Amino acid sequence: MQVIPDFGLGGAETMCANLSIELRKMGHSVMVVSLYNLQSTITERLVNNDVKLIYLHKKSGLNLSIILDLYKIIKQEKPDVVH
Repeated sequence: MQVIPDFGLGGAETMCANLSIELRKMGHSVMVVSLYNLQSTITERLVNNDVKLIYLHKKSGLNLSIILDLYKIIKQEKPDVVH
C-alpha cells in the first residue's frame, strides 16, 4: 500500500505510479491511497495497470478524521508494507 496526498503531476506522484506499476508487473498486489480526490493522467496509468486506487476525499485544512479513515483501510486490507 502506498499513501500519497494527491495525484498532481509532480515527481513524487510519478515515482509512486512507476513503483506501483512495476510491483504489479512483478505479481504483487498493490493499492494506492490518495487523501484527496484529484485524478490525472497518472491515475489513468494506474487503473490501466490494475493498481487499486482508494480516495479518502479529504477536505482542505485540518481534517483529523482522515487518520481514522486511513486506519480503517489498513485494518481491512492488511497490507504487508505501507509506504
